[in-house]
Amino acid sequence: MQTRLFSFQQLELAESEYEARHGIAPFNVSLWDPTPDFISGLGIQPILRVPSSPFEYVFSYRAPLTLKREIAKKLGYTEDRAVLLTPSGTTANLVALNLLRQLGKERIRIVLPAYFQVPIAAQEIGFEVACDHAREGSSGWIAPDLSTLDPRIDVVWITHPIYGIGEAFSLESVQALLAYMAAGGLVVGDECQCMVGTEVSRRLGHHVGFIGTYSPHKSVCMNGVKLGVVIAAPMHLEALENLSDIWAGPLTRMSMADSEHFLSPNFDEMQVAVEVRLMESEAALMSVCRRFGCTLLGAKGPYRALRVNGVSRNLELSFPYVSQLIHDTGTSFIPSFVNLGPPDAPFSFRVNLARWGSPMEAALNRLLVAIRSERPVLSPDN
Repeated sequence: MQTRLFSFQQLELAESEYEARHGIAPFNVSLWDPTPDFISGLGIQPILRVPSSPFEYVFSYRAPLTLKREIAKKLGYTEDRAVLLTPSGTTANLVALNLLRQLGKERIRIVLPAYFQVPIAAQEIGFEVACDHAREGSSGWIAPDLSTLDPRIDVVWITHPIYGIGEAFSLESVQALLAYMAAGGLVVGDECQCMVGTEVSRRLGHHVGFIGTYSPHKSVCMNGVKLGVVIAAPMHLEALENLSDIWAGPLTRMSMADSEHFLSPNFDEMQVAVEVRLMESEAALMSVCRRFGCTLLGAKGPYRALRVNGVSRNLELSFPYVSQLIHDTGTSFIPSFVNLGPPDAPFSFRVNLARWGSPMEAALNRLLVAIRSERPVLSPDN
């Protein structure tokens, strides 16, 4: 699991070397953050109230119950639920993992691809970790077979949408997850990258065996707003609040303002504007994909996977090759293997539609020309 962190460090090293040599950073087509041009093109800005006093602690259990109920409702929950606010989606995941351990769970089956934090943190806190890939189906991605798991001790962890790809699970998979919970199992849905309104919790969240984690401002590309949420059955409220003191700490001064913003008309208007811009970016990127014989995966949200059809994944696994691509093209990217992407896919990497514009188009053109070149930059064996 630690090799994924090493992979990020290697990529950052290549970027730093390029910047030292050329005096400018390579353009990163995978970076989380939207570009200034994307933000200005929205035509709307967030309206956030003044944060709370800098002298007082802010805790989730002190937040109004009505506010937390409205947050759960907006995320697709129709029944009473325990709602914990955290400083970020990352801390929401960490609290959820520790809740599972407190409930006596020993093994966790992580459906890949997944956020790199999850398998590492699960292993560190004592889980026996098993990972298995979702696979592509004709009507959505299909979760691995759950029939060999023991609902008494095994937890299933899914990431929705499929991490770094943006695809949804098939109806068949949703039904399998419901059946697993009906047998007494627990399912955790990491929906921190999910566009509000498309959550799998709308189909699974009514069951007491479902636990969801969220970072709703990612829907509007606001990565600096670090509101996280854990939602679970009411019986888990006290445990969540106790674990939050240990693993997440108090909220930030902006947490209440961020929570209120999520429930405001301004958030909804921003999401509409973001979705329009993402559709425009997708159409433009599809043109590039057609020109270079690539496939763009994903149906919702900014983070997608771009596959270079006919090019071996072995090249993606070769850091010398990837590093040389960065140096030769001035384009940086996150290969799919870093997030444990499908092993049977061709050369793939993440793209962020919220970075689309002339600089990204030029960077992708340089990168794809190099990948498609008859002359290999380096042997994948190097």
